[in-house]
Amino acid sequence: MKIITESLYDKPIVVFREYVQNAADSFFKSMNCGIVKDDLFCKIWHENECLFFLDNGNGIIEDQFQEEMRHIAYSQKKRTLNIGYKGIGRLSGISYCERLIFVNVVSYEEEKYQEYVIECQKYNELKKQDDYSELGFEELMDQIGTYYDQDTCSDVKKISRLLFRYKEILKKKNIFLNSGFSIAMPDNYVVLFDVMSKEQQTEKLDKADKIIYKIAKMIALQKNNFFRVEKGKFPLLKSTLLHYLFHHFYTNTKHFYTTGDCIGCGKCEALCPTHIIHMKSEKPYWDKGNCYMCLACLNYCPKEAIQYTKKTEKHGRYHNTRL
Repeated sequence: MKIITESLYDKPIVVFREYVQNAADSFFKSMNCGIVKDDLFCKIWHENECLFFLDNGNGIIEDQFQEEMRHIAYSQKKRTLNIGYKGIGRLSGISYCERLIFVNVVSYEEEKYQEYVIECQKYNELKKQDDYSELGFEELMDQIGTYYDQDTCSDVKKISRLLFRYKEILKKKNIFLNSGFSIAMPDNYVVLFDVMSKEQQTEKLDKADKIIYKIAKMIALQKNNFFRVEKGKFPLLKSTLLHYLFHHFYTNTKHFYTTGDCIGCGKCEALCPTHIIHMKSEKPYWDKGNCYMCLACLNYCPKEAIQYTKKTEKHGRYHNTRL
């Protein structure tokens, strides 16, 4: 640690270099996600004896932030692609500052931030102790560094106030659709329609496999502006009026019920993507939650014991046997 902080970073100007390098590497990640260069920025300013660096590039993934900040000389950056790649640059300010505060903006609009604070003065005090040289990097960081998640972040309002001047840039999503594809699959919406015959299902799945192979090839070649989308009949009507009617009248969980054939296996509960199915006395019950109407519970029931209105009692069941 002493070599890093006192030999590699022996002049205050290197603080600017290291933190701007980190911003530049975040821009590289952003442009790989389709964000254009003109929408990226790095701002540096001085205020109330504090030096601020702010960029809007793609940062560290939320669930990896704590570990990456805690580990020294560990980085997922590549030497051939990134300017900074050693995983030590963030410590460049430790000899020149009272405190280093790293903020990960998870969501500006929802005021969700992660913080990692390094107490530089505490580090300087530890250096004077006899057992300092015996401390490993992680032991040292545990003593001088503190992680704050979205619930314990020290001063959310202060961070939001500092970011406010750049709110329009931070709120921009800057996500662009490079290409688009559609795949026609066998219909599983048995609330209104009966299932296809086995022959029709096989024919449609075979065709879908060929299309998926072509899509994978286009993605691997990183083809831009490549769209192959079949909108079907009356796309505008389906996306407006029918979409509205569907969400208001066909996503109500009160229409689900089970017949006497239910064996209480719990498969429906395990498959539900919104976790609104709960087993009580070996029978499934649907909460008044946000049902996607994927109908996995209904189509995968081994006894076909789950129904949604009386109509489904007359219809078959479908799930993709190739998955």
